[in-house]
Amino acid sequence: MFINIIMGWLFPWMIAFAFNEIGYHMKWWSVTPTEAGIISFIPYNLGIFPVISCLLIYVRKKVSLNPMFLIFIFSIIKTLMESWCINPTLLTNNKRM
Repeated sequence: MFINIIMGWLFPWMIAFAFNEIGYHMKWWSVTPTEAGIISFIPYNLGIFPVISCLLIYVRKKVSLNPMFLIFIFSIIKTLMESWCINPTLLTNNKRM
């Protein structure tokens, strides 16, 4: 089982992470907002999108809620997470004078 985790999850994730970093620094692609720099690539490097979709499927099988409601809730949560990654001061009370 350990070999399956290494070869099927960890190894491809590390290769994708390396290619994303190389592509970003070589200016092969860019992600908006460009002002945020490498922070914009964090969801791609960490694999947030496939993980969230797998989590949605898992929750759908375990909880007896309307699937459209679950998609709505997951979309809202993901949007809030992305907003916080772009501007972390949204959750803090730091007032600059």
